[in-house]
Amino acid sequence: MGNQPLLIAPAVSVITNEIAKRPAWQKDQPFKVPSDLYIAARNEMAAIMKKRGFPLPRSKTVKADNFLLYGAVIVSDG
Repeated sequence: MGNQPLLIAPAVSVITNEIAKRPAWQKDQPFKVPSDLYIAARNEMAAIMKKRGFPLPRSKTVKADNFLLYGAVIVSDG
């Protein structure tokens, strides 16, 4: 494998790092991110999941456009 990462998803990485900083009591609440970051991360996640043969994971309980990342609902702030 060498020094190459398994996948490159910088927007997903930013959101993952921010989710890890949230207090435990906020884990069940949607995580709002800036719209440009949301679009980039959503596209990255869709590509990752498509490559693995799965659709983009989404929450059916949240009405806004969203996707799931480590079980957290990600939504745009815009």
